[in-house]
Amino acid sequence: MKRILFLLPYFNLAGTETHVIELIKALKDEYEILVTAPRGKGIPILERNNIPYREIPYLGFFNVREYKKRLREVINEFKPSLIHIHGAHELIFIAKKTFPDIPVIFTCHGYPSTFSSLNYSLSAFFSRWADKVICVSNYDKEILIRKGLSRDKIV
Repeated sequence: MKRILFLLPYFNLAGTETHVIELIKALKDEYEILVTAPRGKGIPILERNNIPYREIPYLGFFNVREYKKRLREVINEFKPSLIHIHGAHELIFIAKKTFPDIPVIFTCHGYPSTFSSLNYSLSAFFSRWADKVICVSNYDKEILIRKGLSRDKIV
């Protein structure tokens, strides 16, 4: 059975987490699933749905080495066929540089903040290392294309 590692920068109770849980519910009969994220308010939902979870620290400027070490441990143990990253474009680069042979999919969940233009620019830049990019809306898709992401990357 193929294995999918869902990698998230947080796991609270918002749209990204709800999306991931529903996606996993639809896939868990056909794939072995593991969610890796920092501890957050949404973790009990994973537990109630019998979705396997491994904790990883929050990625911050001063703990990149620790983060990569823990991610390496999780990936070496789980041996995923695919890494699916949600909401944190910087994780694409870390995952792909650490494990270049594992395909990486990135789902862009949008950036409704004061710095959204910068976040979309960074997302388009880091998404160059992803094998494919999923946008949750045409709005996000068009912005990423305007910011330089190839249409061929987006599904």
